[in-house]
Amino acid sequence: MPEGRNLTGEKKVVFWAKGAKGGERAEFKVGGVSGKYPDSIQPPLSTGPILLSEKWQKFTIDLEGRDLSHVVGGFCWVTNVEQNHDGSVIYVADIQFVP
Repeated sequence: MPEGRNLTGEKKVVFWAKGAKGGERAEFKVGGVSGKYPDSIQPPLSTGPILLSEKWQKFTIDLEGRDLSHVVGGFCWVTNVEQNHDGSVIYVADIQFVP
């Protein structure tokens, strides 16, 4: 999406996450898209790797002081086999940008 979204005025991203069994690891991010249509948030903002519970937990990524004028990578999560040797099922819900 070349035009991105202007999220100026938003202060944080709030979301809920859990693992199917508990013990899953994931990292959640905002921004950082590069290439032909780059994101205004560089480098991406990250929670760092998080150990998830089997119960819903609330997480926040602080957006204060960042250029939010052209957000392309609004939210993502990543993981890998080194963090989850036996695979993983990760649930994410209620992702909100909050002023």
